[in-house]
Amino acid sequence: MDPQSLEEETKPWLESGGKPEIQQTKPKTYEVVSSRISVVYKPTTQEAPSVLPQIFAAISAGSFHVAVGFSLAYSAILIPQIEASDSDLEINKEDTPWLASVLVLVVPIGALLAGFAMEYVGRLNTIKIAAVPCLLGWFLIATGSSFGVVLCGRLLTGVAAGIGTSPAIVYITEVAKPELRGALVSTCPTLASFGMLLSYIKGAYLTWRTAAWTTVIYVAIPLLLISIWIPESPVWLVARGRVDEAEKSLKWLAGEKSSLPEQQLAALVKSQDMKALVTSGFMGRLAGLGRSTGYKPLLVLFGLFFFQQFSGVYTTLFYSVELFKDVGSSLDPSMATILVGIMRLVMSFFITALLRRFGRRPLCMLSACGMAVCMVVSGCITWYINDGGEGMSWVPVVCVLLYVCSSMIGLLSIPWTMTAELFPTEIRGLAHGITISVAHILMFFSIQCYRDLRDLLGGAHALQWFFAAMALGGLIFVYIFLPETHGKKLAEIEEYFKENAIYIKRKVPVQRTETGAEASEFVMINSKA
Repeated sequence: MDPQSLEEETKPWLESGGKPEIQQTKPKTYEVVSSRISVVYKPTTQEAPSVLPQIFAAISAGSFHVAVGFSLAYSAILIPQIEASDSDLEINKEDTPWLASVLVLVVPIGALLAGFAMEYVGRLNTIKIAAVPCLLGWFLIATGSSFGVVLCGRLLTGVAAGIGTSPAIVYITEVAKPELRGALVSTCPTLASFGMLLSYIKGAYLTWRTAAWTTVIYVAIPLLLISIWIPESPVWLVARGRVDEAEKSLKWLAGEKSSLPEQQLAALVKSQDMKALVTSGFMGRLAGLGRSTGYKPLLVLFGLFFFQQFSGVYTTLFYSVELFKDVGSSLDPSMATILVGIMRLVMSFFITALLRRFGRRPLCMLSACGMAVCMVVSGCITWYINDGGEGMSWVPVVCVLLYVCSSMIGLLSIPWTMTAELFPTEIRGLAHGITISVAHILMFFSIQCYRDLRDLLGGAHALQWFFAAMALGGLIFVYIFLPETHGKKLAEIEEYFKENAIYIKRKVPVQRTETGAEASEFVMINSKA
């Protein structure tokens, strides 16, 4: 090389002081997690995966929640119409409450079935299975000529709700990036709220039989989306030895231009935990529930759902008309239910945005505080109205609507989004099914005891104060026990439960390196320079 060429080539290096150029922008990391191995890859800017496939996959898998939300709110239009004097179906008024509560009672059965099914046939195939009892149930409701037939239809739609919701949350947890996981999982309750609003609106304009027939489309759309476009969870595929399909799934989720799928797949295939996951069987999963990474998150979620249910958040759904009457409102019942549905839907979109920026703990605590304040104020004004006061009947209505908004910020929505991310891969399906079952059992008792508890405490005002007390109890529980999972890798969440049970006294995790012994459980893969 001649001196002039050498000078031209070394000029930039000399001008920088003889120091190599340093890339200042820290690359993002992405994750696929087995039961004990976290696969982290740092892509270059040119090969960074797109998030659009993950968003589309999350919406597609969660779209069955529209049918579930419609089922939950359907009793609000079914019971008033069949109790009307011109109804074509003769049912005793003593039996009609069962048409509302039986759905919640049988959801745990569906959730447990889903816990087993999603481990053996896959996350998406389990949603397809749920479509069968759902369609059959709505057919029985639409054509039912007796209380028994309609009740059987509600039973089947309840079982379908339990089967179809669990795998969607597990699927999204496994395919989403850590920073998007909470927001994408929250699309499920958002779609359920949309289904509830559709039910309320149809109840104002359609007969209960016609509304039942329209649910076919809410089942057909999810089947079409998950059957044609989105792939199965790559974590589950590798666990079942279907490596080629897992590679295709990873490429679809990350984008064809990214080299991330090859790196992820190589690490997953080498993982011995994947082989253990396939051969562990049912008894191995039960044993996993007995380990600290199994029973600790179960207890945390059980406590969280207890305070969620008995703080009254689902009373506004199942007893919205009666609740507005109890607080002294003269608002039209149909308008009241539609307002509640609109509030839930709007706040569902709002919480999706919040979960991308803020942690679970502050949102849950803010939510509990807002709920408690609204119920205290509403209870005081309700007491004033029932004691003969006048001119403030609008205040309880506003307080109840603000209470719905506050609950959606955290205490109502966030527990459902955490039911999959707190558990290790090898027990995720079963543990999620158990958690959902317990949550709906608590929901059943909270709904069934609404009137008895109101009478026992001495009126609607005292019941609202009880809801406020339970919300404050939830705030304390969250502060002490609930771990922060926002932006955390699934492996980091698992590590937390190995060493901790109380969050405010948690141990500081050991700093792991890429080459040290402490990093033996983690496989770090970096792009070449």
